[in-house]
Amino acid sequence: MVTWSFVDRIVDILVSMMAETPGAAKHLKVDRNGARAKPTNFADKMKFLKRALRTEPAAAPILQEIEAAIAQCEQLGEFRHTVCHGTLTAYVEETRRVIFARFSKSGGRRDLRAITLDDLFEVPIHLNQLVARLQEIVENLHGRIGNDTSDELA
Repeated sequence: MVTWSFVDRIVDILVSMMAETPGAAKHLKVDRNGARAKPTNFADKMKFLKRALRTEPAAAPILQEIEAAIAQCEQLGEFRHTVCHGTLTAYVEETRRVIFARFSKSGGRRDLRAITLDDLFEVPIHLNQLVARLQEIVENLHGRIGNDTSDELA
């Protein structure tokens, strides 16, 4: 899960970049003090980025690539959530499946999720590829938008 921290960090940089653009800033939620606030949880960051990037002209040439990366973030985020916050309840040797129990985000009911051992072993590869994709997207947008995030990229 160490690699996930790299994904999270790059997503934070992307959120910070987009929050500074006039068109995208309108998609920030208003906090209880009436100020626009950057999203703090992962799901809200994904929602903000989807909305903000669709309205940012600088993102238009690479929007499909960005949306694909966001979809992969969401998919791997769900996987991470299951593995980190779920409880290992069973292992089915014949199918090489690990069964996790976790509470669903909606309704608080208990869901069972089956993950194959192959999936568990392949996720770090997918995360490394995602980090590289996200880094390219941030660098590309940085050049197009012109925000000063050089300290954050270092």
